[in-house]
Formats: sequence, C-alpha cells, structure tokens
Amino acid sequence: MKSIEAVVVGLSISGSTATCETEVTSSASKTKIELILQRSSNGGTSFSDYATLSSASYTTRSTIVQKTKSGLSNSYKYKLKVVSTGYDAAGTKLDQNTSYSAIR
Repeated sequence: MKSIEAVVVGLSISGSTATCETEVTSSASKTKIELILQRSSNGGTSFSDYATLSSASYTTRSTIVQKTKSGLSNSYKYKLKVVSTGYDAAGTKLDQNTSYSAIR
C-alpha cells in the first residue's frame, strides 16, 4: 500500500517571480516534501535542477507548501518538481513519489 496518496503541483510565473505550491496527501507517520524548481535553456526539451525551495518533514495527513522564487529569467522555461517521501513511525522509508507541474 502506498503512503503517498495524492500530490497536486502548481507553478505560476509573474514577471521574474515564481509561485510554487504543492498539496500532498499522505497516510505515512512522517512525510518529507521537497520543492525543486527546474529550468530549461533549450525550450523545454530537458530540465536541470535550478533551486531547492523547501525540504522539510510533516506529520499532517494533508500538507500545503507554498514558496516563491524571484530573479527568474525569461530566457528559460521552468517547471516545479515535488519529491514526497513517506516514513513509518520507526523512520523506515515506505515509498517515494515524484511529481511535476506544467512547464511555464
């Protein structure tokens, strides 16, 4: 049974500022959520990690994390990667989910 039940990822860009948001639903005792902004210089063909915006653990069943990143360049395409990892009460890893936003 998977502990990461649902992940919603959103990315919006206004000017040179990105608003990055995720909602993670998990049945795990603890869930680590990482928000990583990625960028592409070739029109979205391939992406590389650009900035880690958040990396924290939560014990709530449904968690919303929102971060902003300024200083973006319109020379790049961007997308948000969210890595969610569920752990049981003993700290054993249960499963991991990687989800992405649409390209902006």
